[in-house]
Amino acid sequence: MKTKYLLLFIFIISTKLIIATSSTPPSIIWASTPVKPNETVVLQVGNISEETEVQLARLNDSHPLTANFNKDIEIRNWTTVNILQRSDHSLKFIIPPDWAMGVFACRIVDKKQYSNLVFLNSPKVLWFQGNNGISASPGGWVRINGNCLKLEDENTKKHTPIVQLQDDKGKTVELELFSGCPYDIKALIPDDLEEGNYQLLINNGFGGNQTWIQGGHIEISTVKDWPQDIFNVKTLGLSECLKRAIENKGGIIYFPRGQYEMEGKIEIPERTILRGERTDLSHIYWTDQKEVPEELIAGQSIAFEDISLYCQNMYKNFIKVEKGELRMERVRIRSNHMFRLGRTENESNFRGRELNGKQNDVDATLLLKDLSFFMITDCDILAGSTGIKLWSSSYGYINNTRVQYGRNGIGCEAINKVIIENSVFEGIDLAATGNYFASYFGNSSEYLLVKNCRFANAYGLDQELLSFDGAGGAYFGTIESAHGQKIILASDPVFKRYADNATNWENTGFFILDGKGAGQFRRVVNHRGREWELNEPWLIEPDKNSIISIVPFRGYTLFIDNTFEDGGPVQLFGTSIENIFSGNKGIRMNGFLIFGNATLGWGWQPSWYNQFLDNEIKEGVSYGNQRAKFIVQGVVYKENDPSKYSGPLSRCGIIRNNIIQGMGNIQINGGSSDILIEKNIVKNSDSGIVITEKPNSIFIRKNSFENVQEKYSGAGLNNSIIIRE
Repeated sequence: MKTKYLLLFIFIISTKLIIATSSTPPSIIWASTPVKPNETVVLQVGNISEETEVQLARLNDSHPLTANFNKDIEIRNWTTVNILQRSDHSLKFIIPPDWAMGVFACRIVDKKQYSNLVFLNSPKVLWFQGNNGISASPGGWVRINGNCLKLEDENTKKHTPIVQLQDDKGKTVELELFSGCPYDIKALIPDDLEEGNYQLLINNGFGGNQTWIQGGHIEISTVKDWPQDIFNVKTLGLSECLKRAIENKGGIIYFPRGQYEMEGKIEIPERTILRGERTDLSHIYWTDQKEVPEELIAGQSIAFEDISLYCQNMYKNFIKVEKGELRMERVRIRSNHMFRLGRTENESNFRGRELNGKQNDVDATLLLKDLSFFMITDCDILAGSTGIKLWSSSYGYINNTRVQYGRNGIGCEAINKVIIENSVFEGIDLAATGNYFASYFGNSSEYLLVKNCRFANAYGLDQELLSFDGAGGAYFGTIESAHGQKIILASDPVFKRYADNATNWENTGFFILDGKGAGQFRRVVNHRGREWELNEPWLIEPDKNSIISIVPFRGYTLFIDNTFEDGGPVQLFGTSIENIFSGNKGIRMNGFLIFGNATLGWGWQPSWYNQFLDNEIKEGVSYGNQRAKFIVQGVVYKENDPSKYSGPLSRCGIIRNNIIQGMGNIQINGGSSDILIEKNIVKNSDSGIVITEKPNSIFIRKNSFENVQEKYSGAGLNNSIIIRE
């Protein structure tokens, strides 16, 4: 039997928003977006009652020629829509099916008090970066990363995004768009643009002049070239070339066609390029050595071009670049401590090498630490252990690069503003595991775009093709008081993390897990004892009964149009905030997981506002009895004492327009709340959608099934609303 529902339309005329007279007006904390007509919106809200209503208005699409941020937004025609599911902290409703795609103003009203306005489908900039990292050069480019930067719908072809640069005098120049999708736009900087500081202005083509946003300031400047003096290794020798580069404060150490055997460590001077004649013609190599330094190549602010590098030693890190920047173009790296391994001490023949060390001694082929900019393009890397390890580095760009690895492909530890695209990370050892985005040793890891990449062959350890990770926590409990950006905790914080500086918690996340103000988070500015200062005031201040968690921050990532093949899960494990996975394909892997958790006694880590949109699992059996699933759950392990808190750790997860081709399902487990499962397709499986007994406020709408034995199951269906259409 089909469940019918009714959309209620009430038109209200209003020229100005009513200002709340009470000290506790309703508030919208978060809204799910992008959203199309006839799709469900999830609002995280506060200060609501049973009388709360939701009002919508579609903004006019007059051509947005110029931005005007000084004009008040006036909305005259509001539509009150039917709330299909409500909880203490959430409201769910549908964009009217007969409305055109666009930007929708949204507010809630309770007892004649109006909330803050939010604009569904309005562009949101998470971060941007230029061809030189924090800046862009004339003739270069800028990448804008976020949400709803471009709206995609069969009726939106005439609406194109607009990106402008505005100087300090208010003069604007429109940029040519090279490429674009809802989450990523690349715009070209004119060759003749005057250098200076500009404000980025963005409009996605909908909502007219009312939906322009300011994306931040970007410096347009020509980066000074490093010294271009050439020092030829064949004529001068490497030692003399390095000496001259030091004296010259940089230069080009040139390796003409040939093979060059090395011993020991090479320290490359700052602003120096190691350049070969061509990748396939110039080769540098190390054979086995009795004493191997921790790094074979090291330096800061260095570059590699058109060269091949070979190593078979038990190095710690083959190449370590610490501080400054790195540029690596058209480089082949073969760092394989297992090369020709085959004999033991007791064998009399010499067919093969003896391992000169321990397997666990090896770390990364390429370790980038504390860099302010790096670029790796058109490279080919084989790594005995970890391929690329990014550590506390920012403004990175990896493109068209292949990494074959023995343990981990790419590890992102405490990074900030990195783009990885058109690249391959493939395990080539049966013990190889996957890739990670972590904050084990840093206070935050955020702003990552991974686009059109392939991750494959993770059979070892936890098989994690991709995992968020990093245990740690400073506080779990209640507060004594909250005043603006100032918080006083109810008890002393207890710092626990892998990092040595575990007492410094600036830029970590300060989360309201439950109670008044639930679902809000802020960033820590500074702290002393129980006194903590946050980056901005709350929409709804917590009170003495609110449950607080302070943990390292991970979030604001975009995984777009990637392939995950032969391995375990892609999982948002622990703290994971406002991440979007869209257009990805899974083939023989364990599925996509939203996994808030409190584990090892180290921190209560929420997973909030994450969206799985338009993904496809092409084969649902990953390995034997393992099946692929879309899962949302929040788990408190016994080490953290579940009796202290039984509320949700995963909130407002969106699972929409995904396809599971065979043997998999969608599963919502305990510790999760306000989850949307909409317009997904499950094929050829024993079960379709499984809701266990503990989740709260689950909304299931317009999903379809083909050859599925049990479409809906689980004791938690009693706490769910299902609309079968």
